[in-house]
Amino acid sequence: MALNKRTETIVTILEDGQLNVAVDTIIEEDGIILSRSRHRHVVEPDVDENDIDNPRVKKIAESLWDKETKDKYKIDKKKRIDESRTRIIIP
Repeated sequence: MALNKRTETIVTILEDGQLNVAVDTIIEEDGIILSRSRHRHVVEPDVDENDIDNPRVKKIAESLWDKETKDKYKIDKKKRIDESRTRIIIP
């Protein structure tokens, strides 16, 4: 009757360089899954790679995000924010 806790990390790379990260925490007893929970978050190209806690996600970010990708993401993000502020909603 041995309990085991492990994690599985799933990373999806979006077109603009964002990383969708899902971390599953799995509790097993004698190879039978008793519990599974999922935590999701997004890592954007404008963050410092040194602030990424998960080593697998950090390695993907470092290999994927060059200066051009980071600069383009920052410009596109600013445009999206500016556009969202100028929208007029008519009920």
